[in-house]
Amino acid sequence: MTERPPVVHPVLACFFGVTTWSVPRVLATLTAALVLVSPLVVNVPRAETIEEIENCYGNRIVYGELFEPNDLNPLAPDLNTSALRLREMIYEGLYTINKKGEYEPLLARSYRQVGDTLLVVSLRTDIWWHDGTKFKTDDVIFTYECLLQNAEFSSAEVRKLAGRIKHVRALGSDAIEFRVEQMPRFPEVLLAIRILPSHLFSNCTSDAIRSGLPDGRLRKPVGTGPFVFGQRHPFFGTVSLQANRDYYLYPAFDRELTRFGSRRGPFLDAIEMRPYPSAVGEVSDLRGGIINLIPTVDPQFIPELQAMPFIALLPYLTLSVRQLELSYELPLMSDLRLRRAISLAIDRDALIGAHLAGQAEVASGPYPGGTPFCPVKPRTLPYNQMQATQLIADLGYNLSPGGGYATNLAGNHIRLRLMVCDVAVGDRSSQICTAIQGYLKMVGIEVVLLPVNRSQLLEALGKGKGYDLAFSQMTIPINTSLIPSYAGNSALPTDVREEVRRLSEDLRRSDSPDGQRMTENEFHDRMAELLPSIYLWVPNRVAAFTMDTHNVDVHPTYFFSYIRNWYRKF
Repeated sequence: MTERPPVVHPVLACFFGVTTWSVPRVLATLTAALVLVSPLVVNVPRAETIEEIENCYGNRIVYGELFEPNDLNPLAPDLNTSALRLREMIYEGLYTINKKGEYEPLLARSYRQVGDTLLVVSLRTDIWWHDGTKFKTDDVIFTYECLLQNAEFSSAEVRKLAGRIKHVRALGSDAIEFRVEQMPRFPEVLLAIRILPSHLFSNCTSDAIRSGLPDGRLRKPVGTGPFVFGQRHPFFGTVSLQANRDYYLYPAFDRELTRFGSRRGPFLDAIEMRPYPSAVGEVSDLRGGIINLIPTVDPQFIPELQAMPFIALLPYLTLSVRQLELSYELPLMSDLRLRRAISLAIDRDALIGAHLAGQAEVASGPYPGGTPFCPVKPRTLPYNQMQATQLIADLGYNLSPGGGYATNLAGNHIRLRLMVCDVAVGDRSSQICTAIQGYLKMVGIEVVLLPVNRSQLLEALGKGKGYDLAFSQMTIPINTSLIPSYAGNSALPTDVREEVRRLSEDLRRSDSPDGQRMTENEFHDRMAELLPSIYLWVPNRVAAFTMDTHNVDVHPTYFFSYIRNWYRKF
């Protein structure tokens, strides 16, 4: 039996060379990568001494979102970012990820690995649910059984992780045994799933939990986190949270904070989430001091906010790539010449400048630039309409001197359906796709826009049908490598499947972090050549907040990870 020390989180490990890197080296790389994200001059208020924060308990933060949360159930699939950020403050897992990119215990004290198939987790005994019920082993068992017995509860990512678990059982009153079929490289990843209170849900049917429990148990969620759900306004959609003063952790500053005695939990007394129909109103209220924070600023407003001395801007890493997801219902899409023609026809730099205020980097493949899984000097995807037109001609479709679409000998032309979803008023996805429509028309391809809502887009992407192109965003999965997810996609063209199969085998045989990184670099380059998706750009993320808000720190995966340390000082 071996005790496991903290390890680098797999998302960050995939960027920084797995666990053989020292923490200082990881932090240095994070800092360097953050500099690459944005040239913004950032002025973030920080507390330096215990005296500065001695009287900072109290006050509240109001932050804006561009859409309302759809479901606060931590096991529900496809939650929007508004819901994800709220649940970060309400629910917790057995383990979490700290700012160093290491796993550390939350509801658990520690765990030990026994052989290749067994984890034994020791639980904390000083934790209470927000309704005053004591946290116990039944809660952990209930949550994981929900995942094991009802796969539809969770996202595909969580289902894949939970699928490794054979059973979960209690070992006394404060320990849990996890039996797994195959131990992940980072066992803690199995323990980061947020826990539900069994005393509220154990008598519910699967359908009731999945539908959101009309009696209100999910509309007023109960967790163990630093903030307690207060209320949701039935008309305005605002959500209020109150500080959990029975929270088992102090703000992570200094052990001197025990001088506050029983005053535990976060510095802030309350948080309010306020939804906006457009970014215009959100930014206007930030300027006017009505709200204190925007987690992700619309790029067009960054220059304006940057010029305001009472607003701080904080760029942070993004693990996402904007892309055109391809469906292969149209047989011609399996021909690499068409995929390359589409990619060459799109001027990514022009789109970034016109629609994203320059706040993005042209993609070089499936991994974001500046990370070890992306080559050190990646080749950005080029723009060349002449080459695109020639590739269309090679397919047998030629532009006529009078213009129009390129036709073949039978008089037919290439017609593609581009699915697009605007998630909020002011979102420029439709404008971007209209511009892409124009670029492809210039090389002889007709593009028909298919406006859809979020649920329709997700359903279509899940089936891989009903579109030829879909404007979407790919986020790096928590299991670090994209190779397994590509290898599991049977709809990919033969040339892509064969290459992914080879690289998957190379990754399996890799016995060192350097070997894994080389395989991932090669995967990145080969996907940039074979284009199973049309990779567009890596968006930069920038948070904005008023300068009376101090100690703001965000995580690239979980935005509000450090919220208990934030405070306001006038």
